[in-house]
Amino acid sequence: MQELLTDDHLELDGLLDCLFLALGNGNATEVHEHLDLFWARLAMHIRAENLHLFPSILRAARSGWQDRPGVKLPVLDLVEKTIRNLDNDHSFFMRELGGAVKQVFDMKNNSGEKEKDFSPMREMFVELRHRLEIHNEVEESLVYLWGEQLDQADLPILSSKIQKELQNLPPRFQGIETDFSSGEV
Repeated sequence: MQELLTDDHLELDGLLDCLFLALGNGNATEVHEHLDLFWARLAMHIRAENLHLFPSILRAARSGWQDRPGVKLPVLDLVEKTIRNLDNDHSFFMRELGGAVKQVFDMKNNSGEKEKDFSPMREMFVELRHRLEIHNEVEESLVYLWGEQLDQADLPILSSKIQKELQNLPPRFQGIETDFSSGEV
């Protein structure tokens, strides 16, 4: 499970790199395609965490972590605070990206000229990327490790549910050849 979600972070980083290249090219149609795909893929990742991983960890922490030799598990307050902060980040990412998708969609459809100056939007994405890097570091260094400490009998089921969410591409992308690790569409 930890490897699955960490690998997905890497794929999302590749998609974000492609978005930055598109922003530099200034083509509104290209920016919209890359932004929409990044937004959708990030939503899939967030859904996997919010629907499956976070609730499983919270349930385990609230019912008392099972003692494991050599494993120091966090106190409930830390688990709840960390997951609450990550959930707030998830809301922020979806809100910011949703607004950007709408803005680029309008730019693409409401103007005869195809080339745009995306410098102001690029700055927003630089800040978003920075917050996303910090967010991912917390997930990878804490939360995913906590997830690995769940009841070993439950981990295959949890991993399967997470995998299903990570593969649940929205219908508008069905049939599009994508290599998520490189961000190529």
